Amino acid sequence: MRRVLVISHAFPPTGGSGVQRTGGFVRHLAEFGWEPIVWTAKHAPGLPRDESLLDNLPPDLIRYDRRTYHPWLLLERLAERLTSVIRKSEPGGEASQTAPWRMQRVGRWLSSLSIPDSAASWLYASILLAIRACRVHRVEALYATYSPASNLMLGWLLAKWTGLPWVADFRDLWVENYDFVENPPIRRWACRRLQRAFLRDANAVVGVSPRQTRLLADHAPGQNEKFHTITNGANPADFAGLERDSVRAELGIPARRFVVSFVGSFVQSAEAATILEGVSRFRQLNKNDDVEFRVAGWTPGDVMRLVESSPVGTTVLGYVSHDRAVREMLAADVLISGNLSNAPHSETIIAGKIFEYLASGRPIVHVEPTDSATHDILSACTGGACVQPDAASVSRALGEHLSRWKSGEPLRGCPAELSERYSRRTLTERLAGVLDALPNAANCVRDAGRNTMVSKGTSARTEVRGSLRPG
Repeated sequence: MRRVLVISHAFPPTGGSGVQRTGGFVRHLAEFGWEPIVWTAKHAPGLPRDESLLDNLPPDLIRYDRRTYHPWLLLERLAERLTSVIRKSEPGGEASQTAPWRMQRVGRWLSSLSIPDSAASWLYASILLAIRACRVHRVEALYATYSPASNLMLGWLLAKWTGLPWVADFRDLWVENYDFVENPPIRRWACRRLQRAFLRDANAVVGVSPRQTRLLADHAPGQNEKFHTITNGANPADFAGLERDSVRAELGIPARRFVVSFVGSFVQSAEAATILEGVSRFRQLNKNDDVEFRVAGWTPGDVMRLVESSPVGTTVLGYVSHDRAVREMLAADVLISGNLSNAPHSETIIAGKIFEYLASGRPIVHVEPTDSATHDILSACTGGACVQPDAASVSRALGEHLSRWKSGEPLRGCPAELSERYSRRTLTERLAGVLDALPNAANCVRDAGRNTMVSKGTSARTEVRGSLRPG
């Protein structure tokens, strides 16, 4: 069994769609000859916590959880204490209102200057300890996933200082991503150069769609052979043993109700507005039918205000555990999603939830022009269709599904044999193939002296206690 250090700042029990890709790889890598050792953070600020994701990890997984110190979080805590002191000494005074706000603003400004991103404190605190972990565990390869960019930078530095081969995984675009322009100029300047260095020096680079992989390969001319595409995916076992009628009863959904569900992060205002208007028209045209629109997932304040002001009667569940999200998908008659970003390269994005939609076997209505990577996936899997990003097209698509449902011949979702190509296990097998093709690193890491090969036993772990301690 060869060992790979998996570098991922966000990792279960941290929740959110981004952690499920890495979690899926970690779950299955040992089946293909690679034992994962995870280097992560104790907590990723701004992301939810989902304990149910731990059930999908190997019970004997070795992981190291390092603390993350963010300037704005430290200053926010200080601001809270300062506010309390000021209010006691000067109740209702102006200083009690402005001082905390100014302190928080300074914290965010300091965070915006950290290179390569706000997780830099975790990165720099990890370097020496991670080098030691590589030696102690006789690691033979490194895997780092973006985002945050600190993951990639840690992998790059470890590769330089240990001689280990490494894989750079881009589950999102970096400098080409729509929000990159929001960074201050000095960070944009540094990150462009860092990305070029990472793509040039990595032994293998993985993108999540063919279109994104081509964009990444353009930064490393003459090295096309080291670029690979491994999409996001789903775990079919999550749906195994669940009977649809029972799930609907468990969720309190009547058998004769037609349910349209959005499961995932409902974050884009344009996407939310178009979907809500389309569902509203659909419901007005079908007033006599029992129709429900459900949203399960993180919904930010601006989108929530759109939902609340919409004439559509919507059931908003907020963030739910992954287990509950699976049940919401299975209970739906139609699953809806969208990507209406006007940013460059947005057509290369395939949302992670699309693959779970496909695994659920439910039909999909995806709101996006047909010249997109998501359209390519849906066409190949016959699991649904892209509709033009306007309310009339959304309403017509949902109306067709309702008509077929009422006639007893509902439109079908993706067949299991087609969605299997996007199962976490199948995708992990492809990643293991990329790792197998890396240069042999058996002699790359110098002997750690007194450290011998460490097993998972308690006595072996005692040898590395102290500053280096598995979480």
